[in-house]
Amino acid sequence: MDESFSQPPEPREDRGPRIPPAKLSTIKPDPTISLFFKPTKTSPLVLVDSKFSRDAAMIFCDRIRHDLMDNNSKSFTIVGGNLNGLKEVVAWIKQCVAEQSIVKFKDLEDDAPDLFTTYVNVIISAYYLGIPPRDLSDHILKRMSGIARKRLMSWDEVEWFYTTPLLAVLPNDKEKAVREVAATSVFWAWWNGKLDENETPEEMMTLSVLRQENSKLDQDLHDWCERNEAEVRKKWEEKDKAKKSGGLANGHHDENGHAVGSASGGGDGGGGDEATTVASPETKNWDTFSGEGPLGPPNSVATQDSGIGMGVGGKNIPSVPPTLPAVNEMDSINGAGDWAEEVSEVTRLNNQQW
Repeated sequence: MDESFSQPPEPREDRGPRIPPAKLSTIKPDPTISLFFKPTKTSPLVLVDSKFSRDAAMIFCDRIRHDLMDNNSKSFTIVGGNLNGLKEVVAWIKQCVAEQSIVKFKDLEDDAPDLFTTYVNVIISAYYLGIPPRDLSDHILKRMSGIARKRLMSWDEVEWFYTTPLLAVLPNDKEKAVREVAATSVFWAWWNGKLDENETPEEMMTLSVLRQENSKLDQDLHDWCERNEAEVRKKWEEKDKAKKSGGLANGHHDENGHAVGSASGGGDGGGGDEATTVASPETKNWDTFSGEGPLGPPNSVATQDSGIGMGVGGKNIPSVPPTLPAVNEMDSINGAGDWAEEVSEVTRLNNQQW
């Protein structure tokens, strides 16, 4: 007997609970409960829905289910959060019930005002009610992160992400992931030239103040730079290795005695040139490598000279970098502008090998 048949299958990755689709067909419109909202414990009640299906509440909202089971209540009050975010979640639940499936939360237009805070308020309400993240909030967070790479959120939104107490309802890892959407937006705006000390000095000064006031924002930007620099270095190494492997065929002959070159497509060097072209649409060609490829955004002084020469033998040998001004000369608030230097650190290296 084949031993492979006697082995139990490997368990699938547990990504958390989901709402069983089969239960959606069991939801009845009656009986109903009333949903109320108040931003604080001492605030007056606001009616959200006076005829919300009790079955829907039991199936979708873990927190409401426990309250109804423990107290046999006919109403539930949400304390804290955002009323509009709560209404969006209630509307989503009703849509799922009507369509008899777990539908994707509606996509807001990328240029919608307060886009990011609107999405976050939905995530907060979903977590408060106990809706499984895989069914609602995970998709929203993924979409937010994608938009943040293309759009700079308003400074009011950036500040809100790092100061609002509403995120405390989220688990620590999810709170950090949501908060970092703001850092993602700022980093990619800087990297793509939307934030620049010469072109947008007032914007850069506002960022400097925010980073001084919010140490988490400052740290998240540092972390972004470190990750991005590591990715750039990794791809430079991949190109270097491809160049080295492509050059191995030089001076060799095939079985018919013909010389084989790295660009011939034959021998060990076949495809070597093609492998050296690495470009990702997500990064808008900043990682299309050359000997002068930057570790800074296109508008940064770091692009004057990468400080890297593609050396022989597969090693990146730093050339002597030119004397460069500070990446952000305007920013003099306790060195808060040095985060950009982490991305272009290679321009300051001399007489070292990677």
